[in-house]
Amino acid sequence: MAAARLARRIGDAATVYDQDPVSVAPLIGEGFPTVTGAWSFELLDGVDALVVSPGVPQRARPIVDAIEGRVPVWSEIEYAYRSSVSPIVAVTGTNGK
Repeated sequence: MAAARLARRIGDAATVYDQDPVSVAPLIGEGFPTVTGAWSFELLDGVDALVVSPGVPQRARPIVDAIEGRVPVWSEIEYAYRSSVSPIVAVTGTNGK
């Protein structure tokens, strides 16, 4: 949700995908284009980058399809970094937590 809201704020187009419509309900209410239900490779048509929420497994079909289709795959953190004009300091703990 944060990545979609950032995209809107900086003028990037964003369509949100989740299998579960309940998960994207708040974004639907904010007017974001959303796709729910079964994943389809065709959802990557015209996509410049796939921004993945934390916790989505690396072998999830959307990620695998994006890599195979040569669509860049970014984490939410990377998307925020690429969108920032401010210096970044990142602190992590054990295992990236």
